[in-house]
Amino acid sequence: MLRAHLEQKRPVSEICEENGLQPSQF
Repeated sequence: MLRAHLEQKRPVSEICEENGLQPSQF
């Protein structure tokens, strides 16, 4: 998941939402 964030330069919150997670977990 974080790898996708680093490779795609996407916001962590956006990736978390796609995976059903809360950004506050990070």
